[in-house]
Amino acid sequence: MTKQSRLRVHNKKRGRRILLYFALVAAAGVAGWFVEQKYLLFTSFKDTYTSISKTPPRRGEFFDRNLRQLAVNKERVSVYVRTQEIDSIEKTVMELAPILSLDEAKLKAQLESGALRLWIAEDISQDQEIAIKAKQLSGVFLQREEKRVYPNNAQAAHLIGFVENGIGLAGVEYYYDRLLATGQLRHDEEGHFSSSQDLVLTLDLKIQDVLDGLVEEIRKYRNTTNKVLAYVMESRTGAVIGGAQFPGFDPNSFIQYPQAVLESQFVTSILLPDKFRLFLRDAAILQGKKEGLSSFIPWSLRSSENILGSQLQLWDWLGLNNKTVTDFRSSAQPGEIVRSDQRPVVSPPPFLEMVPEQTTPLNLLKAITVILNNGEMIRPFVVQKSLDLETGAEVLLVGQEPEEKQESPRTPFNFAGLKELFYSQARQGEGKSHFFSDTIVSATNKDGHQNIQVNELLLATIPAGGSDLSMLVVVGHDPLEPRPRNDMLNKTLDEIVEEKVERISVLQQVAQSVADVVEAELSEDGNYQGQKRITRKTQGKKDTESQVAAIMPDLHGLSLRKSLRLMQGIPVKISIQGTGKVVSQKPLPGTPLKGIAESTLVLENGEEMTLEKLSKHAALKK
Repeated sequence: MTKQSRLRVHNKKRGRRILLYFALVAAAGVAGWFVEQKYLLFTSFKDTYTSISKTPPRRGEFFDRNLRQLAVNKERVSVYVRTQEIDSIEKTVMELAPILSLDEAKLKAQLESGALRLWIAEDISQDQEIAIKAKQLSGVFLQREEKRVYPNNAQAAHLIGFVENGIGLAGVEYYYDRLLATGQLRHDEEGHFSSSQDLVLTLDLKIQDVLDGLVEEIRKYRNTTNKVLAYVMESRTGAVIGGAQFPGFDPNSFIQYPQAVLESQFVTSILLPDKFRLFLRDAAILQGKKEGLSSFIPWSLRSSENILGSQLQLWDWLGLNNKTVTDFRSSAQPGEIVRSDQRPVVSPPPFLEMVPEQTTPLNLLKAITVILNNGEMIRPFVVQKSLDLETGAEVLLVGQEPEEKQESPRTPFNFAGLKELFYSQARQGEGKSHFFSDTIVSATNKDGHQNIQVNELLLATIPAGGSDLSMLVVVGHDPLEPRPRNDMLNKTLDEIVEEKVERISVLQQVAQSVADVVEAELSEDGNYQGQKRITRKTQGKKDTESQVAAIMPDLHGLSLRKSLRLMQGIPVKISIQGTGKVVSQKPLPGTPLKGIAESTLVLENGEEMTLEKLSKHAALKK
């Protein structure tokens, strides 16, 4: 027998050890798989690690200028089951089904299907969450995630925008996405913050309510209406105070709407009626260039070559043909204006050929406002400042600069007399408001069919005690619509809008008075489902309690905001003097308000208000 070498014996032993090693690894893997299927240890650890390590930072919230909530974050709570950890399927079904309003037979079939993990319910309410926790059911778990909630539903949705998976896709949510998510500004802006920031917008929910009511009234009056938009902007600053649009959408469920509805009509091209184009032409002729054309008059025999060049420069300077950069643009908004496919049914007069035929409602509102401001250029914006609710720190953002900002470059155009030109062509309302309106009939060819539409445009100037407003309303409807049976209801667009103008003016003046004493509205406790129950659809309902109890309340020591809230629904005109908290009021507390048309509130700042002053006012108010 041949004796084996030591090297061959060593190689055989080494091969056996390798095979044994692989066998042990395979056995351990199989055992681990069975343990995981039985107890889901790895899945449990993974879920715990993910919830701890990958929790996204809090996204900044939105407030209107009165610090009322516009966009908040709420916990979204869902229920899932690990079937391997359930002690008794029958008991679990009996406990869960009534709480979650589920069919017991279907729930039992799910739990007996053999699936290791099942989602039972999503977006449960606060009460359901508390009830499930109290049961302490084995194998039943709650998962939390943050959801963006818009408590006012469709109000100003085209300005505010919406979020999907923590990413802003439209409006302010899109433009300030980095700042809201991480505390960093966009690449083209300087500075950064240590954490995500809440934003204070220029919007006013009370004025927004009026605009929503206006759009709804126009829709009801013109039952063939397919487009309505109404936007209000501060003439001096360019701050957008409110905007309503039909058709609208609810950002809480934006995925249910087509893209055409999600797009903002405020930045979509429209045809300009002849009256608006004529005003732009006359304004361009009358303004003249400061160098060489200041003495030009419309009936001059001077060559019009230089005049035409001046007109084109003015329209270009006003931005009628360019995309206006805003902080509420959509991610889908193109880099330049896309011309509308509508064409006027009636050809315009030859002398209007060089005047812009189309522009966006935003550009039109901005251009005429600049003309009425004697050439003071503005940039429309919605975001006023960032706000840290914990520290109270505020930072003005790009929309609005500090009052001590440097004077903008002087315009090369002479705007003297253009305001008078506008007022001469506009209709003056009962107050000092002016209404400039016209209509154009357009045609669109689609699939070989010609669609005719009537487009009405109205621009109104609204005086508001130094914080004047400009308002633009655009309405599109079919040309053949039935006339109201009652001729008294046959209102023009001017008359419908004029009924809302006075209310908007009052709210604007009140907002300027209370700007330094407003307090932030805090989120109520509860998860997403609880927040969905809160709505602001109270417009049009009578506050019967306040009407019955028409008695002057005691407002001493209260902020103006709280005072106005207590007096809401009381049919008296409120006169406000000063700022701060109420130190005096007329009529006296407890006075019946029947037959009283006006009340007066005297306010002083907190640091100036003392007990002696309160006593003095109480003694002198008689």
